[in-house]
Amino acid sequence: MNHQDTKSAKIRIICLNPPEYDDDQIYFGLQDKSNDLKPGNVREDGALEFACELKAAHGEGTDMPNFTGSFTHGTPKERFLYLSYGTQAGGVWNWLKRIKIPLKGITWEQVEAVANNDHVLEASVDGQQAATVKLIDGWNINT
Repeated sequence: MNHQDTKSAKIRIICLNPPEYDDDQIYFGLQDKSNDLKPGNVREDGALEFACELKAAHGEGTDMPNFTGSFTHGTPKERFLYLSYGTQAGGVWNWLKRIKIPLKGITWEQVEAVANNDHVLEASVDGQQAATVKLIDGWNINT
């Protein structure tokens, strides 16, 4: 593969046991770089589903993909997504909890398998966890 190639990868995060709250001033969602939260869709089983699209390019000094896009955080070697939970006052967020979802387990083979088709890279996390979480079953290709 040409190291200048960039591929698009659709990502889906399933948040099992999402945080529960009675306060309508508390928000939970997929955090972008400007700290906006994209809400999830409620599934029949009560889990929340979050989706985004990332770009993948070859990282310097590695054969692993370097993900970029409005939802990626971290350094090129340690990219991740945030599911964040918090309140906002005066345009400033007070994060009560953030779930850090590592992207480093995704391979080029997986990126190529979902690029330019209806497949997605999917991972599940436990919404009761915080900080860097262990994915329930790793990254999988799904429809």
